[in-house]
Amino acid sequence: MNKRFKKILEYCEKIEEADYDSYKICPPASKEEVDKWEEENQVILPVSYKAWLFLANGFEMGSTAEIFPLQRIEKCSFPEFEDYFVVGEYIGDGSMLLIDRVGNFYEFDHAFGMEEKAFEKFLDDWVIEHLIDNLKEIGIYELTPEEKASQEAEAQEMLKRLAEIRKNR
Repeated sequence: MNKRFKKILEYCEKIEEADYDSYKICPPASKEEVDKWEEENQVILPVSYKAWLFLANGFEMGSTAEIFPLQRIEKCSFPEFEDYFVVGEYIGDGSMLLIDRVGNFYEFDHAFGMEEKAFEKFLDDWVIEHLIDNLKEIGIYELTPEEKASQEAEAQEMLKRLAEIRKNR
């Protein structure tokens, strides 16, 4: 989790330095605050989400996504999800980040429904990917050697397919 958090911090700083967007990363929650919340709500927080809270008790990405601080976590108001708690939102269209009472994390998208995932997967697939897209848009993202190799392999594969199509004409 520390590695992801450092990457998120680094990307946010670069984007803000370029005056492209701004983000809000809240100070960490204490162990006492987290333990108290779990006890009061009779909920076991997902391990990775709890680790996040110890790094940032809240994170806002404009209207794109928000990971709530402990103080904003609330029981889901939809009857079909009455045993779930809302710990964030994403996309800006009512999609929610949910947890259950026994330590599981879910993404709920009104179009695709609810899917159990690891919190780290949400950070990778939504937060970090969004930040990378922003960095690419402003021209300050450098591809890793693995990404460069992958792009080159994709380009070679595309050239092979084009050659095959031309050959079969």
